[in-house]
Amino acid sequence: MKIPTHSVGLGGVNSTVLQPASVFGNRLSEDRLEKLGLTLGKVRICSGIEDTEDLLADFEQALA
Repeated sequence: MKIPTHSVGLGGVNSTVLQPASVFGNRLSEDRLEKLGLTLGKVRICSGIEDTEDLLADFEQALA
């Protein structure tokens, strides 16, 4: 992805991407993270004020 920035927090007007499991670092075991539904393959995307079509095109190219 080119538009969203990696973030450790939420908020602001720009789109961000966060990997929830990484927020906990080494404080929680992989087993505990999995029980909480926070696997390493999950990301949280928070859309900002960028053009919707630009964001969709960016996500599509990233997933291709």
